[in-house]
Amino acid sequence: QQTARLGRDGGRHLNPVRLRFGRWDLLGPLGHSAQSEVFRAQARDDAPAAPQQVSPPIPPPIPPPQVVAVAVKRLLPHLADDAACRASLRHEAAALVAVDGWPAPRLLALDAEAALAPLPHLVRSYIAGSPLVALRGAPLAVRQAAAHATLSALAALHGRGASCGDVAPGNVVVAGDGRAWLIDLGLADAPELAVRPPSGLATAGFASPEVVAGGRPDRASDVFAVAALVRWLWAQGDESAPPPAPATTAFEADFAALLMDAGHLDPLQRPIVARLACACPVGDRQALVQWVGLAQVQAQASSSSSSSSPLASAAEDRGEYVTGRDDDGACVVVDAAAAAQLLASLSR
Repeated sequence: QQTARLGRDGGRHLNPVRLRFGRWDLLGPLGHSAQSEVFRAQARDDAPAAPQQVSPPIPPPIPPPQVVAVAVKRLLPHLADDAACRASLRHEAAALVAVDGWPAPRLLALDAEAALAPLPHLVRSYIAGSPLVALRGAPLAVRQAAAHATLSALAALHGRGASCGDVAPGNVVVAGDGRAWLIDLGLADAPELAVRPPSGLATAGFASPEVVAGGRPDRASDVFAVAALVRWLWAQGDESAPPPAPATTAFEADFAALLMDAGHLDPLQRPIVARLACACPVGDRQALVQWVGLAQVQAQASSSSSSSSPLASAAEDRGEYVTGRDDDGACVVVDAAAAAQLLASLSR
């Protein structure tokens, strides 16, 4: 058992309680989809040694010593035995191996058969930064810089012969150095992959017409999606600020025309993403870096507040909150009411 002690002042000094998942301590939620959820995590100090082989022969399931935090993506419990969902997890792992670094995270482990934890999962490097949704209300120059960074990342991916498959605000993170990362390759394609990506699962509002109709995503559908994402970014400004001025230079007019072409119904009529990246206004990258840093601080403060308050209210009178671990590695919370509050805070 582990004990996290609360101060008598109502829990302001609560040490964070970590959910144990196999070899990992889950530190907090990063996102979720219809079939999976993603957590920021770190390896447990008392984790058992991993077997030599887990699922396909890809990188070992032990992160390098210098990796402090990782991202754990696991299937939802009711889909744990779904063969298609497990195959999707393997596909994403293979895509991460094929790309092997920026603009995508690195794969650190794959356990599609749930050999090391209660649910099938993969582990990838954690990208410290802010998703594009954190740019709501940012100045136009900041959003332009984010759009340019996203286009540059996608152009780099396409330059390797790969596609993302699901370019959307929740799947792009801007790191502290201003670079954009494509963090979800569940629908990616690459020459090295033996199996094509599944169809019809891309984010609504950004998926191309052919993908919505059931087609498989590819680089042309990426172009349509990223053009929709750029237009979405352009619309995320402060409501009290004046709208962006229409294109006043030949450079801006060229980019506006390319954006229109990128949304063409015929995939063959869309430009390559490198042209969009070259024509996109670069904005203010330094201001973007500052905005991302501020968003990270605010997110950490919000996370600390939301994770400690439920536990503090539940354990204020007894001074401590105790968790343990059952035989399959799942988290066990001694106090049932506090457990419900903990799970509620993690699912928000």
